[in-house]
Amino acid sequence: MTSDRIMPDLHEDDVEEVAQLRRLLAGWRVTSLLKQKDITAKAGLGDTVVSCMERGDAGPMRLINVCRYASVFGLAVAVSFEGMPVPVFTPELESLDTLSKANPFNPLWLETFIVKYLRECRKQQGVELKVLAARLNMRLDTLSKWELEGTDPHLYRMMDYARQLGGRMKLGLVLVP
Repeated sequence: MTSDRIMPDLHEDDVEEVAQLRRLLAGWRVTSLLKQKDITAKAGLGDTVVSCMERGDAGPMRLINVCRYASVFGLAVAVSFEGMPVPVFTPELESLDTLSKANPFNPLWLETFIVKYLRECRKQQGVELKVLAARLNMRLDTLSKWELEGTDPHLYRMMDYARQLGGRMKLGLVLVP
């Protein structure tokens, strides 16, 4: 197993947050009477992904899958940061923030915004990429590629990244009209 595949343990504050998100998504499925096959078809996810997200036994989750699942119910995933200095918004961040708010059901904009936001926080705090890679137990080239290209990171990685910068990434669901 390579070091970039080792997933961090969720911080105790984040464990309940992720469990709550899973319970909410499972609850929406029950209350809206959608069967798992219907969700997987509408969200473009596999049955295994959906059932593992609901049961919480799959280990790492990808934000993009959570967003796709939530969109079936007209929900968008809302992300906020606590305890981190707000970085100076670059034109790139402003553009991504606008796109993610204008397209709440498109998880790519949200995910890319989060990665770029975290990158700007890291730069503002003066944390070197190689230091952060060591803290996250990731290879430097993997983290660099993730920051530059926004390659589909695991939700746990993003939460751990925020923790390493002294903050916390919080998740919620928002009903979108």
